[in-house]
Amino acid sequence: MSVAAGARVMQNSLGCIAVLMLCAAGCASAQKYPDRPVRMLIGFTPGTATDIVARVLGQKLGDGWGQNVVAENRPGAGSTIAAGIVAKAAPDGYTLLFNSSAQAVNPALFANLPIPCGKRRRGTSWCSISTATSGSLPV
Repeated sequence: MSVAAGARVMQNSLGCIAVLMLCAAGCASAQKYPDRPVRMLIGFTPGTATDIVARVLGQKLGDGWGQNVVAENRPGAGSTIAAGIVAKAAPDGYTLLFNSSAQAVNPALFANLPIPCGKRRRGTSWCSISTATSGSLPV
């Protein structure tokens, strides 16, 4: 698979995720959602793959919703800082977490996580991404 083909696959995947999230938001509530900006926390530093994908997805969601999606980087502690902020946020659907698959290994690395593994608060959204490449790519 060429790099250009890989980029097209990533763009198509992001489009599908955005459409699914828009549909879920529309089905979940008869009220207008969102009626104010949505906060998206990213568990990694700016410029990383997770950050770039989150910002592209946030832009697509914002365009579809007609509302701003504010990307906020909160790196550190294997992304548990951002997860902790989202876990403590009001369960109103206006705070999202965009993370990587690092969230899956954190229970093995940290004794005191801000939210117990496998437990999510109602009204919060968590999205994780994993990146894989083909063995034929020159990377």
